[in-house]
Amino acid sequence: MELVAYEQLKPLQGVVVPIFYGQAEYRGVRSIVLSDIGGASVATPEGAILPKKDMHRLFDQALRPLAELGLTHDDLKLDNFHLVEKDGEKAIMVVDLERINLIPKESSMVEWDIEKLMDDYRDHLKCLKNDGLLLIKM
Repeated sequence: MELVAYEQLKPLQGVVVPIFYGQAEYRGVRSIVLSDIGGASVATPEGAILPKKDMHRLFDQALRPLAELGLTHDDLKLDNFHLVEKDGEKAIMVVDLERINLIPKESSMVEWDIEKLMDDYRDHLKCLKNDGLLLIKM
């Protein structure tokens, strides 16, 4: 499924999803070869460094291009979104693409997806604050 997803997302490779280089097999274990996007998972303290309004904008910039292709990420958890630096700006890259679904292009699903991720991000920031690991002011 992930191979199909990368084919469908070809125009977005290197923009909001990693670049797919191909497949490899070593000692009978198959894998896919992707570009190194760097950054940090939003689910880690290093990836949770932006205020909520900035993160909302970045989630929108990452998910809206998928929706414009008629696709949505069906595994919405903070681990699947990496905060990266691109051209001196913060951006979100979407990873773990084996659960991509087709949606109508006019769907408002992207707004629901962003709100779900923002709820998770707010909860994550609260946990980091309670644990003394929060790197930003809420």
